[in-house]
Amino acid sequence: LDGAKRAMVAEITDLQIYPCDSEIEALILEAQLIKKYNPRYNILLKDDKSYAYLAWTKEDFPRLFVAHQTYIDTHKDHIHYLGPFINSDALRQTLRILRKIFPYRSCKTMPTRPCIYYRLNRCPAPCVGLIEKVEYKRNLDHIISFMKGNKQQVISQLKRQMNTYAQYQQFERAAEVRDQIQSLETVALHKGVIKTTRAKKSSYMQELQSVLNLDKLPKRIEGYD
Repeated sequence: LDGAKRAMVAEITDLQIYPCDSEIEALILEAQLIKKYNPRYNILLKDDKSYAYLAWTKEDFPRLFVAHQTYIDTHKDHIHYLGPFINSDALRQTLRILRKIFPYRSCKTMPTRPCIYYRLNRCPAPCVGLIEKVEYKRNLDHIISFMKGNKQQVISQLKRQMNTYAQYQQFERAAEVRDQIQSLETVALHKGVIKTTRAKKSSYMQELQSVLNLDKLPKRIEGYD
């Protein structure tokens, strides 16, 4: 150990372990603890480029994105933010998963017609009025609440919403919410979501290496039209 690490170890008086059900939960817990305790020896927090925030704009249909500290400092009047998150890659991966459940807008300027993300069911196309402001905000609130660690609260809210739709015989809407609940429970309970995704990616690359008879594992795939 170097001098700084020896000094840190010498100051340890207690050790507490927090079991988490998934990589996503660990990511959220880490952000909460960093914000609460502002750890002295976490040198990553000294570098503006080393950690990230979940940010969303102050608009009728907010844009949701990942931002670093330097961006936060210059845009505080125009955005809300949550964090910090040490692992920006894990944060982005978590948002990719949540976006499948609660679609949201990510474009800097809203277009005049639906984009590819609408075709992929990743954006509800507020640009052309395909979603009401209240419903869009509800989706966003669910994501933010989940990223604050309130997963059970989000699931409970969705169950109440599903029951309300069913009560008024809006069965298609109730089924949509049911699917959201099932997907969210899978995200919350499945261990190693991010690790599993990376393992699948590695497996695909190995298969591609074998099919193409490559000497090395491919690191990038490019497509041209």
